[in-house]
Amino acid sequence: MYSRIAKTIVLFVLLGIFVTIRGSFIYRPIGAVIGNTNLVVTARVMNIETIENQKYACARPLRILYGNWDMDSTMFLPIRERPDSGMITSAFYEILYDSNATYLLLLKKKNDYFSLAGYPWITQFKLDSTNMSLVDDMQELLRIESIVDTTEKIHAYIELLKSPYVDIRETVAWKFHHFKCQEALYGLQIATKDTAFNVVANALSGFHQLGKKGITSPQSAVFIESLLVYQQFTTSLYLAYAAQMGEDAIPLLHNHFRIHPGNKGSVLNALTFLQDTTALRFFEELIVRPKAWDTPRHHALQLLLFPDTVVIPFPDSVVISWAMSALSDTNESIYETAIKILEKKTGMDFGYAHGLPKERAKQQKKIIKKWQKWYKGWLEERKDAR
Repeated sequence: MYSRIAKTIVLFVLLGIFVTIRGSFIYRPIGAVIGNTNLVVTARVMNIETIENQKYACARPLRILYGNWDMDSTMFLPIRERPDSGMITSAFYEILYDSNATYLLLLKKKNDYFSLAGYPWITQFKLDSTNMSLVDDMQELLRIESIVDTTEKIHAYIELLKSPYVDIRETVAWKFHHFKCQEALYGLQIATKDTAFNVVANALSGFHQLGKKGITSPQSAVFIESLLVYQQFTTSLYLAYAAQMGEDAIPLLHNHFRIHPGNKGSVLNALTFLQDTTALRFFEELIVRPKAWDTPRHHALQLLLFPDTVVIPFPDSVVISWAMSALSDTNESIYETAIKILEKKTGMDFGYAHGLPKERAKQQKKIIKKWQKWYKGWLEERKDAR
């Protein structure tokens, strides 16, 4: 039991790192790429040829999984880097061009013909005898996409979560985002138990996205709360819980803000999603009375820059005072974020510092003095208005 918990904790530590590096799931699994292609095919690279001083990998299609193509055609894939055999870079994978090697190719159609001008954006990766079954799983993925009945479709996706290929499981976890039914929540629970943190990341994002659409269940909330008991927490996990529980998540989130200081920024993300006005004291704690570290303060300020439809509706006077308290911070990112907040709330613009560090520091002092002068006058006006 202890070993299983330890492994799960390590998984979520990695998940936290993964989310930090890749952002809000900007990374697209292979299934998302398929949606933008016109041809999915396995092909064999026969040789490397030079045409007008440009080297190409000459490939012949073997098996069409999706799209229209003449099986007698030969594809010439332009090599942009390392023109001889060896590793070259594509948008998603490292590829090795070898004669007689089999590749899975995803080609885009442009202006009614297949254009390779965008290569190496075109996705492809090498297959060998040990992973040729990936083609079968890919074909099953494409078959499932053609199913009309929602329940049947979800059950087929759940079965595909058993695939040994993480690319396939990531895609399936991502597919659940697009449903608007309770069955999808069950599929996400299964995906969240995966050993690959990419799959878990997509599943947690799914709980959040479905919750935003009003697709929630007590079972999902209990399941996510069970993860919160002993996991290393991430923004995705908190957002998933908030989306599934709604306002009922607020007491637990407030408690976690107090007892897990390293995750205060992630908790604030979830409270902002819920537009919890009672979180005012938490924002004030991080912005006005920050500790020795910078990250939570910057995180809290950034949340105040969300669009007005998302940000917590704190009084403008309070937000302005918070931004002024952060204006003299020595961290460049913090005081620049504070300036953006002031500009947003006041409509005033005293510019930004530019140039080399010393020159920028001088300019910044002048800009801060202008804001402080404006703030003093603003406070006096408010006092007179009373």
